Amino acid sequence: MAPRNGAHVKRKTVVVKVGTASVTKEKSPNAYVELDLDTINSIAEGIAELHAQGYGVVLVSSGAVAAGMAKCKVKVRERKKIARENDLLSLRHYAEIGQPILFQRYSEALEGHGIMLAQSLTERNAYHDMEHRKDIRDLRKLDLKRGIVVHVNGNDATTKAELHIGDNDFTAVHEAVLIGAGHLVFLTDMPGILLPDPRNPEGERKLQEVIDFVSPELISNLGQGSRLGTGGPGTKIVLCDLARRSGINPVIAGKDEAKRLVDLVEGRADGTRFPIIGKTSLTPEIACDVLDQIAKHGTALNIDDYFHDLSSIALDRMAAREAKSAVR
Repeated sequence: MAPRNGAHVKRKTVVVKVGTASVTKEKSPNAYVELDLDTINSIAEGIAELHAQGYGVVLVSSGAVAAGMAKCKVKVRERKKIARENDLLSLRHYAEIGQPILFQRYSEALEGHGIMLAQSLTERNAYHDMEHRKDIRDLRKLDLKRGIVVHVNGNDATTKAELHIGDNDFTAVHEAVLIGAGHLVFLTDMPGILLPDPRNPEGERKLQEVIDFVSPELISNLGQGSRLGTGGPGTKIVLCDLARRSGINPVIAGKDEAKRLVDLVEGRADGTRFPIIGKTSLTPEIACDVLDQIAKHGTALNIDDYFHDLSSIALDRMAAREAKSAVR
């Protein structure tokens, strides 16, 4: 069932981000890289249930490089070596092989539920300027109106920049902000955000909710100091914080919850939630500018960078608006 038109559609839109670890099987170093088709089928089932309940869906899924490696019978040991050495030529090579394969796997899984899947390969600079942002917003709006699920992935085969784990995390938030999504779901290989359990020095406890705005103390409790890096829980926490400041309801959950996407967005399934706090303060333009800025820090990103970029960009925009009003 296609979502209804109008403003209601925006709040009934879900961006689902799937990490590479969620769509690949955990195997020994001497085994071949392999896509987890069971998880892909579960994601398709969860998306189909969202559609049945009137939600529109944008799917941001990593895994193209892994799909290419699986096709070429690359062993897990070699995959880790390529990633560790950041061998860009090899990464691009496997990405160009794997992109159509990953899309095909999702497309076949969704076709079984009567859902059409479109493909959108984005460049790094696709969200940088107003014109590109408008083009993306208009295209997604048309796709959603027609009940089509869009599979968005970074075009790793052609990018001239370094490939960082977590790039698609930024893409997912860009997409959610631009289309005014009501919900953002991160499906990961962990059941949510895990913190050290003070009652069990060797154990961990899952954080059910991040009720207050993100703090340096929370990031420090992850055992990373103030550094966030890219792709890890610290980055996802910051991105979820930015999303909820934009009026989006984010949740981080394990891939085992893939079939229960409706329950995740409606608060009935397990994960770490980021409830919206008070009145949302960020326009899509400001949120996109902050995303662009914090992405420039790459693996050196830390919590202080986030707060600095957030405040400086927001203040600059406010000052520009006030100056424009004064001229009028």
